[in-house]
Amino acid sequence: MTELSILEWNMNQRGGYGHGRIPTWVLDEILGYDIIVLTEFCQFDRSMDFMGDLDDRGYQCSVSQHIIGNNVFIAVKNDFPIRKSIWTPCYGAGVQFPHLIPENLRVDIDCNGTILSVVGVRIKSLEEDYAFREKEFTWLLEWLGDIKNPVVIAGDFNNFRTRTPCKDWSLAVMDSRMKPFGFETSCRGILVNLGNVEKIQGYEVFMRNGDRVALSQKRVQLFKMRMNDYIQNYSGRE
Repeated sequence: MTELSILEWNMNQRGGYGHGRIPTWVLDEILGYDIIVLTEFCQFDRSMDFMGDLDDRGYQCSVSQHIIGNNVFIAVKNDFPIRKSIWTPCYGAGVQFPHLIPENLRVDIDCNGTILSVVGVRIKSLEEDYAFREKEFTWLLEWLGDIKNPVVIAGDFNNFRTRTPCKDWSLAVMDSRMKPFGFETSCRGILVNLGNVEKIQGYEVFMRNGDRVALSQKRVQLFKMRMNDYIQNYSGRE
């Protein structure tokens, strides 16, 4: 797959408290990246001007449609056409705490013939304890589990430990939470959806869409074990 440069930035517009102002220097900082993911983005007149400036510079823009508060914004260079833009709540019907719903946006782009799903997300719960963040993350994983394309996840997971009684709310914790949903690390920085694996050969994982993913030598045995467990537990469910 083509190598892409990706930027994620929390704009901290705080649901409109910043009155939609985006400093002009922000545009200079983000230009040049293939994919730009902004969290805590609010749609105001000045924000529309910001989107227009990106459009003039060769980007396609997409924004989630949360009615209250912040949104997720994704911009992609015109070199990689957006084929689909999906904003969908990643939680079940009748959720009791709508203010805790994670903000999300999925954009499917054509990356030189391969469809890549770019997912921008923000785990919202700050004041509540770790259990609420875990709930949000579970909603997110259930939503992501249905995506069959290669996926890039970028966002703000609010790893703000001073308000979290569990000191271990970190990327490592989130990584461990993804394992029951059929995700496994093949090498540092790469998380694989086991449902999309075609075969394992040597130090490579062959995906159903034709991509090859590196498999580190020290993870081979564990990865194969996780793959076998996945086949036994999930075969026939799709």
